[in-house]
Amino acid sequence: MNNGSTKAKSTGDAGAAAATASGVSIDDLARQIETIRSDLSTLASLFGEVGKAEASRARDNLKAQGQAAQDITEEQLEHIRRKAVGYRNDAEDFVQRKPEAALGIAAGLGLLVGLFLSSRR
Repeated sequence: MNNGSTKAKSTGDAGAAAATASGVSIDDLARQIETIRSDLSTLASLFGEVGKAEASRARDNLKAQGQAAQDITEEQLEHIRRKAVGYRNDAEDFVQRKPEAALGIAAGLGLLVGLFLSSRR
């Protein structure tokens, strides 16, 4: 059992000796590792900030597109309303100018609707 711990100690001593022989101490390596950890932490933080900025930009873009679509829809709806009012006014004018023709058209349409509905049974 002592053999394993002696071997581990000698391996550790060999690593320390190699590090010392190359002019780099264990403390230097520890500081370098800590610097690398710090740099990785900074990079992770920067990536997070970039991701948040991109998400915010995408959200703002979607809001703008949604508002533009809503504006277009409202404009189209208003255009349809104006057309409907115009058609209603035209129909009222026609009924006032030619009440007999309007009555005949209404009766004919009623008859057609009745025939279609009765033929479905």
